[in-house]
Amino acid sequence: MDIVVIGHISLDTIIIEGKDYIDVLGGPPAYISYALSSFSNIKVSIATSIGYDALSFVLAELSKVNVDFSPLITYLNKKTTRYVLLYKGDKRELLLKAKCGAISNVIGNFDVAIVSPIVDEVSLNLIKNIRETTQFLSLDPQGFFRSNKLGKVRRALNKELFSILPLVDIVKISEDEASLIDEDLIKCIRMLLNRVKRLAIITRGSRGSLIGLKEDNHIKVLKIPAYPISVKDPTGAGDVFIAVFTVQYLMNEDPLWAGCIANAAASLSTEGRGPCSIPYHELIKRAQVLLEKVSQDTL
Repeated sequence: MDIVVIGHISLDTIIIEGKDYIDVLGGPPAYISYALSSFSNIKVSIATSIGYDALSFVLAELSKVNVDFSPLITYLNKKTTRYVLLYKGDKRELLLKAKCGAISNVIGNFDVAIVSPIVDEVSLNLIKNIRETTQFLSLDPQGFFRSNKLGKVRRALNKELFSILPLVDIVKISEDEASLIDEDLIKCIRMLLNRVKRLAIITRGSRGSLIGLKEDNHIKVLKIPAYPISVKDPTGAGDVFIAVFTVQYLMNEDPLWAGCIANAAASLSTEGRGPCSIPYHELIKRAQVLLEKVSQDTL
């Protein structure tokens, strides 16, 4: 399975439990590349852009996993995207310190595209072009729910998202993002399902995830719990979730098992700091535990 991940790599300062961790490799391409390195028969390419300040560091870090660049755009007049992530309990504050340039093109044809913009680096036209050259498209539109100017990041919904959704097979958003569409999560899932081709997912941190799917003339919502762990750093868990869910779903088109695998993978990713590989046997073990605890509603 050939997968391309499209979005900015970032260098993050993570402040958690009173400690600062500086220049942590971040962004969806990094978290996804490392997570999928544990899966066999998966080739990962990334389409991203970075600044002059991080080229050697990024290349060194990503050389640890087998990824191709399609393309790696280097801006000589811009810095790599940088965020400060401040965690206070279950809450997170973001500060945008630097913003790299747009991802202007994607090189090659792929089975799957995972599009995950974090700071308006992916245009509608680029997504349209990607749709024409890939068989399956998953979207984590986190950058469409936040301001993109330097400084403190505000919650804000970019309504261009609604023009993109009909191009998408799977969309995944967080509970906080969903509240900008509708405070009622079930209504939000229904709205998303009316626009996307297949599935709509809302991740809820320690409360697990909701997976909405169309079945006959009804909507079914799978409620998958989170695996109970002591979280060290939740950064990147959503990136890992959408990547692992997409891969597993395409293997057997079973959204229930894909959701259990994805929740299990997200739990494993939060037990360390920064991008990490996922131990496969522990992944399956945790997913089987979650499978016994799933509930569902038919609307």
